Amino acid sequence: MVVQQNLPEVNSDLQPALASKAERREALSVLLRSPSGVERRASVMGLGQLDSDGVELVCGALRDADPEVRLAAAETLGRMGDTRAVEPLTQALRHQLLGGSANAQRIVGLLVVIGAVLLAIGLIAGIAAIKAAGASFWILNLASRPVSRYFQQRRQNSPMVRAICTALTRIAEQNPAPVLRMILPELEGISGDMLHQEPGTRAASREAARRIEELTAHIKNLPVPAESPIPSVETLPLPAAQPVPAARSDTL
Repeated sequence: MVVQQNLPEVNSDLQPALASKAERREALSVLLRSPSGVERRASVMGLGQLDSDGVELVCGALRDADPEVRLAAAETLGRMGDTRAVEPLTQALRHQLLGGSANAQRIVGLLVVIGAVLLAIGLIAGIAAIKAAGASFWILNLASRPVSRYFQQRRQNSPMVRAICTALTRIAEQNPAPVLRMILPELEGISGDMLHQEPGTRAASREAARRIEELTAHIKNLPVPAESPIPSVETLPLPAAQPVPAARSDTL
């Protein structure tokens, strides 16, 4: 999915006045707090040009309220290829899944199907007993709403899941690392989840798992760092101005 359309020219507006990466990063972090989703997307893409200096802020954009900003963040992290983004991307992937994991989502999906079947049986029996057509239609309409919301949520999550799969693959292509293998069970779970994953999402997840497995096969026995080098997505602070140093008190 293309998320770069109709974005303001960040570089042409900011570059002439900025002399260093630190200044560019600060200016883009300010833009990242803009109420405009278009400007926040532009900030994410500008941060992607700062190499490792912008990784933390782009990871924070994975939890932006605007889905287009989240998509831009995932795609930008894939282009940056920094392995510090693997854990935030993994968390963002799990956030798109009902129950927080592929296994939990399969259970939720199975319960929805079972509930829908039982509900249909009950409705058929009820409709047979209720002769009023208006009441029958009202019952059917009311009962179908949870199922409709469930599949609507599935369609909304699919683009982000596919974007994260692509980003993880691109990171593996640039910097294969043991930490990438930790996401393989989730990707494989999504790829085999025919119950409520869309075909395009399953295909993207299957290809990502295959490619990451292939690229990291030679390092699969290496230890994975106990802690991620970058803070969790949920705990990343919003961009803020540089703190003012405390005044030094001279002692005699």
